[in-house]
Amino acid sequence: MPEPVVTETKTAPPGNWYDSYGLAAEDAAVVAKYKDVGEAVKSIPAAQRFISTAVTLPKTTATPKERAESVRGIMGRLGAFDSPDKYLQIATEKMPKELKGIIPDAELKKLAEKAHATGMLPEHFTEGIEERYQMLMEQVEADVKFRDAGEQQLDQVWGRDKETKKANAVLLARHYDDTLFAEDNKKLSPEELAEKGGKLTQLLREINLPDLWRVFADLHRVLLAEGNMGGHTTPPAEKGAWDQMYAKARQMWPELGEATWRKYANEKTGATA
Repeated sequence: MPEPVVTETKTAPPGNWYDSYGLAAEDAAVVAKYKDVGEAVKSIPAAQRFISTAVTLPKTTATPKERAESVRGIMGRLGAFDSPDKYLQIATEKMPKELKGIIPDAELKKLAEKAHATGMLPEHFTEGIEERYQMLMEQVEADVKFRDAGEQQLDQVWGRDKETKKANAVLLARHYDDTLFAEDNKKLSPEELAEKGGKLTQLLREINLPDLWRVFADLHRVLLAEGNMGGHTTPPAEKGAWDQMYAKARQMWPELGEATWRKYANEKTGATA
C-alpha cells in the first residue's frame, strides 16, 4: 500500500507591526526601532518636549533679515537678552566712575542696540565692554600724565604768576569765542558755555600745551600794551583777528608753527581758521 503524500504548507513570515499603517519608507524606518504600538506611543511625550526646545536653522535661500532673526532665536535659547535695555544696564553698571560723563549716553545706547541685534551673549558683551573701558581708562591716565607734565612746565616758566597768566590766556580765548566762534558755540548749552567756555576756550584747556598757554597769555599782554584792549579785560572784536593772532604767535613762538596751530584749531573746534 503506497504511503500517503504529505503536502508541505509554507507559512508567510509575520509582518512588521506598522505595515498596516501605510507609512512611507523613511517614516517606517523611524518607528522600526519600537517593538510595538505601545512603545511608540510612550515615546511621543519625549518627542514633543524635544520639538518644543528645538531651533530651526535658516534655509540656504533665506534673506539676510530671515537669517538674522534665526540667529537671534538661536542665541536667545542660549541666553542672549531679548531687549537692548538689559545690555545697556550692564554697560552702565560696569563703567568706572572715572569714565562717567566722558562716554556719551548715545554711544552706550548704540552699543546695546547692536549687541541685541546680533544676539550677543551677556558674558561676551560684558567681556567686550570691560575691555573697551580698560582701553579708555589707559587713555584717561595718559591724558592726566600729559596734563600734569604741562602744568609742571608752566610752573617752571611762570612760577607764582602761573594762575594769573592762565587767567589772561582764558580771557583772550573767551573773547575770540564770543566773536570768531559765535556761530559754532550756539550748538553748546548755556550751562556748558558758562562752566567751560566756548570751543576755543575748551581747546586751550583740553590739549593743555604749555606753548599754547604762553602764546595766548603773551598775546593778551601784547594787545594790552599796544592799547588794543581799550582799557577792558578783553580785546575788541576786529576784522582779521585770526590773522593778527597767527602773526603775533609766529613772531613770539616760531617753533609752534602756523600749520600746527591751524591743525589744532581745525581738529578740536571743527572750524576752519
